[in-house]
Amino acid sequence: GDFVCVAVLTNFSAQNVDVNIVMESSKMRPVGTVEMYNGVFGFLFDGLMVSRVTGLSKASNKKAHKAIEKFGFKLEGVMRKAMPNNEDMMVYGFLPEEYHQHNWYRG
Repeated sequence: GDFVCVAVLTNFSAQNVDVNIVMESSKMRPVGTVEMYNGVFGFLFDGLMVSRVTGLSKASNKKAHKAIEKFGFKLEGVMRKAMPNNEDMMVYGFLPEEYHQHNWYRG
């Protein structure tokens, strides 16, 4: 099969998990996106019962910002000069109640 999506989960604690999602948008069907969304975030919020998920993105990656926000993440701040070449990093947060209220939620 073709590459569609990979989710890398790091920095686990009872409160937070960092998530990095790489998607091939040209091959992603809406139903596949919803299945992936519920698989990843259902595992984190309903399985592990973490209090939040953190997403990070380079400030220059506008496509990633749009995708992260479509998933329901909220922009929380900017880490200045946190990336190579002194590029800023955007910090996003996602809470269980936001996941459970999202229109893609299938709990």
